[in-house]
Amino acid sequence: MSNIFSRRCEKLDWRKISEIDPFQIVIGEKGGIQRIEEILSSIAFCSLEDEFGEELLSSSGLNLRLFRICRIAQLVIQYLLHNQDLNNIKLEMMKTSEKQLRDEVRQLRVKNNEKSLKAQSLKEELNTRKEIIEAQQHCLFTNSDFKDFQKCFLCSKTFMNQSYLVAHIHRRHKNEIPGKSFTKAELKLILES
Repeated sequence: MSNIFSRRCEKLDWRKISEIDPFQIVIGEKGGIQRIEEILSSIAFCSLEDEFGEELLSSSGLNLRLFRICRIAQLVIQYLLHNQDLNNIKLEMMKTSEKQLRDEVRQLRVKNNEKSLKAQSLKEELNTRKEIIEAQQHCLFTNSDFKDFQKCFLCSKTFMNQSYLVAHIHRRHKNEIPGKSFTKAELKLILES
């Protein structure tokens, strides 16, 4: 693990520190956490020697132990701040990744919908072709003449009889016939002539 402990040095803000009552924060004082976060960095990166003087290190064993505990607490805070920064970076990366994944899912949904629509139209076309094949097979086995089949003059479709052709033209080509729109009976008369 690389060295995460910074050499930077900050001064303690004694005014903000004096406003904090640790006992009130422990029992749930409103805004206490925010005030702690405001001084967290200055406590973590202050120079204990500059703030409390060299006598802290030289006077008694109690002071030395107290200094050691304060220094360890500073290192713990620095470590936690470092992890907080790493977590914020990871969070931003995850948000970016999530956005990219959402975009990809949206694009895949669009493609899936397109493929579904195409598959549905292919199924419909397959069913139509099956019906034509069945009709042709029926004609073969009943000795019907293929000349009885009716071809649409507006598209390439072929129908077993005139009534299917008339229904098709009325349904699919109603607006393509110049002049006026015809009823099924009128179309039948036109086709017979």
